[in-house]
Amino acid sequence: MIVAKSRNRFVGLNVVAGLVLALVLAMPADVNAAPAGEGAAPPPAAGPGGYPDILRPSTRSMFGTFWLGGTFGLNAGGSVFKMGQEFGWHWSGDFTGGAIGAYLHESFAGGAAAVQLGPKFWWDFQIMDGLGLYISPSVAIGIAIAGGGAAFDMNLGCEAKLALADRGFVSFKPIGINIVAGGGGALVGWDFLFGGGVMF
Repeated sequence: MIVAKSRNRFVGLNVVAGLVLALVLAMPADVNAAPAGEGAAPPPAAGPGGYPDILRPSTRSMFGTFWLGGTFGLNAGGSVFKMGQEFGWHWSGDFTGGAIGAYLHESFAGGAAAVQLGPKFWWDFQIMDGLGLYISPSVAIGIAIAGGGAAFDMNLGCEAKLALADRGFVSFKPIGINIVAGGGGALVGWDFLFGGGVMF
């Protein structure tokens, strides 16, 4: 019962976060735009490189990410449902280069739940001029807590991020090697996650 309540609480928080993100991204980019009927709407502005302006590179240095997906066991066990929340800050002053922050992940399988948390490091590469598309290798090292015990937790991964209007982004993490090691041995899993976030 406690696990079920915790899971519902985590799901609720992620739903609220998703709704807030959707509202932020739905805000008009130009509050001074002419009302309907006062002339034809201009075509979408193109940024450097000819890409739509909404996909321009981000000028913001901080971000928060919300993940949903799963972890698939590589050496033992099956698959688990996973959620995640992460926060990071780029010391470059924009969205490129190194970033430091923290992660909090929750995993659920059957009647069991686990929490993983700790510091995380990213390096964001902008791969096309004029387009806010980033490839981000990362490493996170922390602890995993489950069943009243704790174990060493490490995650090596790579994700893609696409900026939206310099306010938010969508992300995809096809590569994530998660290692949890304790007195009973080590479990290795593969994270496969979809997410989104806000920039500020």
